[in-house]
Amino acid sequence: MSKLIKIIVGIVVLGALIYFGVSFLGGEKNPPGPLTVTSNAEEAGTGGEVLATLTALNTVSFNVDFFADKAFESLADFSVVLSPGEAGRENPFSPASSFGGSIILPSSSLTSTTSNSRSGR
Repeated sequence: MSKLIKIIVGIVVLGALIYFGVSFLGGEKNPPGPLTVTSNAEEAGTGGEVLATLTALNTVSFNVDFFADKAFESLADFSVVLSPGEAGRENPFSPASSFGGSIILPSSSLTSTTSNSRSGR
């Protein structure tokens, strides 16, 4: 190997040794645990932020003058009233033969299918 490659490899190995030595041996002596305990709820950010948000929501007001506008009053209601009808099968995904019924296809679909197959299309 050339002298330059040996120097580069030596620097990389030395850097790796220093990194692992510092991270394993020279790290924090008493690392913090996964949970921290605070004595004041506002320091934790829970109570104070919630209270501020609720106070801000109490000051929200809506302008409802558009309900009295002529353009709003001219809107038409196109909703459809649904009448109660007969319920279908208990399990719509079960095969039709399992409840004693038979499948009836509309006659138009049978006619168009058979006429296409007879004409050679």
